Amino acid sequence: MSVNKNRSKSLAQLRVFCFSPPQGMISYWWFNGLVNAFPLHFLHFSQFSKNFIGTKKTAKEKILFRFEHKVKTLLEHPISEREIEVIEEIWERLDELIKNKNN
Repeated sequence: MSVNKNRSKSLAQLRVFCFSPPQGMISYWWFNGLVNAFPLHFLHFSQFSKNFIGTKKTAKEKILFRFEHKVKTLLEHPISEREIEVIEEIWERLDELIKNKNN
């Protein structure tokens, strides 16, 4: 089975869990695995739910950790002009997202 097909199935199951919380230990483990794999999607699917308060906090922390870890990894080595351009492009895109959120 292809990675994209597995990804699609996993995201579909995560969406189901967000609308109908998992019941039972195995389902709960499955749910947590999906949240760890797709924290942004989880936040999207569960944004209107009053459930998952602790899980939402954990997902946000995981996202922040990923960003921080990637930036720290880049800064461990001398940075090239091309890397600076790419990072500045990423910052511009993030600024656009923030601006769109505020409008």
